Amino acid sequence: MNSRYIDEFAKRKLYAESMGRCMNPNCQRELFCKNGDIIEKAHIDPYCKTADNSLENLILLCPSCHTDFDKNNAFTPKEVLGWKRTRREELEKMFSKKYASFEELKKEVVPLLLENQTIFTSYYLKENKVLWDKFEAAILSNNRKISFRFLDETNLREIMIYDKKLIFVYEYCLSQSDIIRLSPEENTVIINLHNWNGNSCISKQAYEMAAAMKVELLTMKAFYGYINKFR
Repeated sequence: MNSRYIDEFAKRKLYAESMGRCMNPNCQRELFCKNGDIIEKAHIDPYCKTADNSLENLILLCPSCHTDFDKNNAFTPKEVLGWKRTRREELEKMFSKKYASFEELKKEVVPLLLENQTIFTSYYLKENKVLWDKFEAAILSNNRKISFRFLDETNLREIMIYDKKLIFVYEYCLSQSDIIRLSPEENTVIINLHNWNGNSCISKQAYEMAAAMKVELLTMKAFYGYINKFR
């Protein structure tokens, strides 16, 4: 195995946390193109000195920012590490932001849904596995044929699909205490969007608590199959 091998889950998380854009907040260039991508994986602390291929030491940049960082010393490692925190905060705000009206929410959400639809059609349906694998972690599904409504028009976390309540969370490992905190009603489905560590993103204790409360827990992979039942 190549000594610079990057774990597959780490790659997926990198693609997802980038939100498809260069992670330099002053650049934010789109990394995915119609026929491919311009992604470059950069080590925050040089690999030649640390041999550190961990997620926390990796960041996705466009070619220009990667060159400026590695060769031109335009940014310090501390600055670049800060970019990761900034992008994660942006991602979290997507799920916690409150909206003054449905029109304001719609203005922000519709472009995201259209982008997901384009990716699903271009890569999944056309069997472009390499690019689909890169996008998969950031995409819920192509929702064109799903009839759903928000329970609260200012809250993107909770929706109803027919008579089923779905709650979306973003936890590295969904725990028993998380389930208690959510206090879901019976027959609720909770989906953990944080899919970077596979089936381990939901703890055994959380599954046990959910079963006792008659609540269903799903990883993103399981959610893909689940949502197809409503098509």
